[in-house]
Amino acid sequence: MDFMGKPASVYEAPASLALRYNATFVTGFCEREADGRYVLVWQEINHSDLTFSPEGIRELTRRHVAKLEDQLRKKPELWAWQHRRWKV
Repeated sequence: MDFMGKPASVYEAPASLALRYNATFVTGFCEREADGRYVLVWQEINHSDLTFSPEGIRELTRRHVAKLEDQLRKKPELWAWQHRRWKV
């Protein structure tokens, strides 16, 4: 799946579990404030239109990755990669 415009490995397990058990799918991101405090921002990813199928899992995973990309673009200074996301 594309991540930040490049093919990358992604985890499908969160999407698979959410769809299989009709569980709420939530992402959470910490954002540092100017005074040094952090605010935790929760975002639910709607999947009521998807089914537990390979296509549904793929689409929910795409939505999850899109939320992560949005957060990275919004606050790139808060991210430090500890692994090689893109294999060369």
